[in-house]
Formats: sequence, C-alpha cells, structure tokens
Amino acid sequence: MLSQDDRDTIFRDNDYALGKLFDEFRMTPGAAWQKLPTAEYTEEDCLKGMSIHNWTMELLRTCRAFRMNDEIQQMEQIYRSLDSDLRCIVSAPNDLIGIDEYIKHIADRNEEWRANMVKKGKKTYPHQLHFH
Repeated sequence: MLSQDDRDTIFRDNDYALGKLFDEFRMTPGAAWQKLPTAEYTEEDCLKGMSIHNWTMELLRTCRAFRMNDEIQQMEQIYRSLDSDLRCIVSAPNDLIGIDEYIKHIADRNEEWRANMVKKGKKTYPHQLHFH
C-alpha cells in the first residue's frame, strides 16, 4: 500500500515510481526456489494453445529471481522443464546459441510437436487461442 508521500512523489519522479512498481511485483528468491522444481510445460499446455514463448519468459523471470543469471543455466532449466516428448525433438542448450534464438528453436519444435499430436488425433481445446 502506498502512503500519501509515495503517491505525491510518484507523480513527480518516474524513476521512483518505477522502483515502487518493481518492488510491488518482484518475485522473491524464496518464491522462485519453490517454483523452479515444479515448472513444467506439458502436452496439455501445448494442446490448450498455451504460448511457449510466454511460458519461457515466465520461467526466465523465475530463474532471475532465484539469481540464476547465466544464460546457459537458464536454457538448461527451460530444457529440463519441457515435457519429455517435446524435449526429444528440442536440441539441448549449448554456448553457441543465445537465449532468444534458443526460445525461437523451442517454439518452432513446439509447433511441430502440436501438429503431430493433432495429426494423431489428440484433442485440442478450441476455447483457447492458438499460440503465437
């Protein structure tokens, strides 16, 4: 909750306002520690049309809150958190590819994975938007 002084200062000082906003929504290292082991992108997530890009961005946010700032470690966490069937068609992370390119690679493989599941008769969930 913001005090009246905070509210007054926010209108005069954008940096102060952003700092207050970041403080309000910043994930604590403890919360990130609890979230990382259970993070998983599943077959159901894919069939529901959950955006793999949004999912990876949220996982990166969690990694950074946990002070995992090395890109290779972040990519490894993303890789480990993918459904095992998707992981079979995604390249393991390496230091020759940046995080943005790696996420694009995962998104491309995810589209292939979803198309193959649909072709095999897996049920999609029409009430969800297709990812992109």
